[in-house]
Amino acid sequence: WRLFSYASLTRDRDVPYTDWQFGAHLDYSFYPLPPLLGLTGTDFERFRAFMFRVGYNRARSIAESKGEYKEDRVVAEAWFRLAVTEQLLLSDRNRGELRKVNGVSCWRYRNRFRVERQFDIPSVKLTPHLSAEVFYDSRYVTWNRMLYSIGVEWALEWGLILETSYER
Repeated sequence: WRLFSYASLTRDRDVPYTDWQFGAHLDYSFYPLPPLLGLTGTDFERFRAFMFRVGYNRARSIAESKGEYKEDRVVAEAWFRLAVTEQLLLSDRNRGELRKVNGVSCWRYRNRFRVERQFDIPSVKLTPHLSAEVFYDSRYVTWNRMLYSIGVEWALEWGLILETSYER
């Protein structure tokens, strides 16, 4: 079991506002993967074949931004991971969201495929990754979005993980 929380600040070129988000989630994972190059990490979930998550997210536009955005989300996720080689880890995340966006109730399904490899460097563990994600949104009754990402996770001391990425 793990309690997971996050906070983010996002500026998206497709919308006229900057928003902040935070969330809290409860994770349950099981079935350890075979050791990958003998590495261990602060994020032990990465080395489990299955993980389930439930949680809540809140997002709001920043007051100085143009336009207003409010969203509350109840999230349920299932992750499946596979060690393809001793170096590469593949994951498939299926995520369902019950949402209230600017007062309108809706739901969304997201599926993300990701490939990653961890490098153990003194005092930090780097994990470069590539991913692709598709979105189905009940407001539009269609697959309305595709998200590609490239990034690096920086596992620092005290269990802190900083994730940097470029998304399109």
